[in-house]
Amino acid sequence: MSEHETRIRATPGTILPETIAAREAAAYAEGLPPATSSATLLAVLQRRLEEQNQTFGVYMRGITTNTDRADAVLGIMQELLVLKAEGESFDNADLGVHEHRATIASETARLGRAPTTAELDLAFATYITDLSARAASAGIDLSLDVREGEGGSWMVAGPILTGIESAKQKLQEINSGNEIEMVRLQDVMQSRSSDVQLFTNLLKQLNDGHMAIIRNMG
Repeated sequence: MSEHETRIRATPGTILPETIAAREAAAYAEGLPPATSSATLLAVLQRRLEEQNQTFGVYMRGITTNTDRADAVLGIMQELLVLKAEGESFDNADLGVHEHRATIASETARLGRAPTTAELDLAFATYITDLSARAASAGIDLSLDVREGEGGSWMVAGPILTGIESAKQKLQEINSGNEIEMVRLQDVMQSRSSDVQLFTNLLKQLNDGHMAIIRNMG
């Protein structure tokens, strides 16, 4: 069972609130003194809330992790869309380095002048290597094909389009996972609310039992 599939479990020796409720109901029906002390009730409630807090934390960490993954995938997809848009025509042509404005701008700023074709080739190759590594880390199927030509490096268009579709699928997968985590989180919160209400009723019943004993003693 993975961490995200953790469920609240009763450890050996833990008194479940349902057990306490049944015990108190039976005692109350027979006119007997309460079978459980308020200290025991509060101890059990504290234990339950601690367990729920742990489970809550597990699901929150899962949601946070998924959100960070989604942000990374979205960023990569946007970069691939820029590559696609800067191609002359992805129906018939591929992307040349001279068309990638981000590479031109970064190299111009770094050098303080217009970069040569060789400098653009190197900068573009470095960028593509970094982009491919980030895509692999994010689980995106991306195998960019950079080739050398007389006018400088150029990139085959097909893998860019494949990468965009892979990023979309990965984003949908992450979002679906987050939806599941949110449902589990809501279940924990509802369980917490139900437990607090149950123990409140039990404590009131316990107090009523004490008052009945006092009245009988008078």
